[in-house]
Amino acid sequence: MSLPKINEEIKYVQIPLPSGKTIGVRGWKVKDEKELLFALESDQNGEDNKVKHIISFLKNCVDDQKKFDNVITESDIKKICIEVRKLSKGELIEYNYTCGNCGFSFSDEVNLTKNQEVKNFDVSPLIINDDLTVTFRDLDWKTSEKLVIENTDSNYKFTFKYIINSINSITYKGTTYTTFTPKEVEEFIDQLDSDDLKKLFDEFDKKASSVELVRKITCLKCKSPIEVNFGDFLSFLVL
Repeated sequence: MSLPKINEEIKYVQIPLPSGKTIGVRGWKVKDEKELLFALESDQNGEDNKVKHIISFLKNCVDDQKKFDNVITESDIKKICIEVRKLSKGELIEYNYTCGNCGFSFSDEVNLTKNQEVKNFDVSPLIINDDLTVTFRDLDWKTSEKLVIENTDSNYKFTFKYIINSINSITYKGTTYTTFTPKEVEEFIDQLDSDDLKKLFDEFDKKASSVELVRKITCLKCKSPIEVNFGDFLSFLVL
């Protein structure tokens, strides 16, 4: 007799994302986890491609893969990762930490609900000067990745290109422009005063979305206060 098929209905939970969008997510199954582990093991450049494989893994756990590919941002992916992990294995993860003050090692738990810090993207207009106002969009992860690859030689160049590609509209002397290429935006920005460019950089950084896991603890030995920021936590959550 053949083994039965488990025809359990796939249920997606709709979650809000830092970009302002929503998407449905589900917990992962053995098939998803197996395919990720196989891909990592067989990839000769596995460490370099780890994030790429994890993103493909997360894409299989959403209800709209076209949206995931075309408009989901880097912060959105981190939020999706947290919520998929919670649905799959619960919200608590044990980790080991070594105190930087006394060197004592101990175990602790991070709570994916209580310890996540989410900053949503600010879409409000930025007034550069009396004549110029711009609005931004939260850049999708594929464009972000492309910019990283193209601008590995300079952090300033990457930041500049990232902001250029994130501009959604330009209002100049009462006329609003919404259709333009990144090259056209760069040529326009090149005409600004240096102070206006600095304001553009500074304010964009304030508007950017972010998702972090931060745990505040006390060393069990020396009682020093510690803030653990898990940084780029994708592999920490799914491997």
